[in-house]
Amino acid sequence: MEASVAENAVNRELKEIHHIVEAVKRNREVELSYMKSWEREQEIWKEAQAAGRAEERMNTEREKKRADEERRKAERAEEENRRLQERLKQYEMEYGKI
Repeated sequence: MEASVAENAVNRELKEIHHIVEAVKRNREVELSYMKSWEREQEIWKEAQAAGRAEERMNTEREKKRADEERRKAERAEEENRRLQERLKQYEMEYGKI
């Protein structure tokens, strides 16, 4: 039962479950154990989030480096193309068009 209240316990099985839930709710040891486990789960969740953010930063940096290298390659290729175009013009001026 999501909300274990006496009004929801309409048959024998539900009344037994409700009785167990009430006993657990009154048990301070169970409450402390639950709170400790909840706090630990929260710590684990925060650590996982931080690790995920760190990994994402690393992925972003890696992709930025890859993109920068590709840009440099493209710039070198454009420069080589300009250089070859200039050589072709010089060749055509010296020997005529191909």
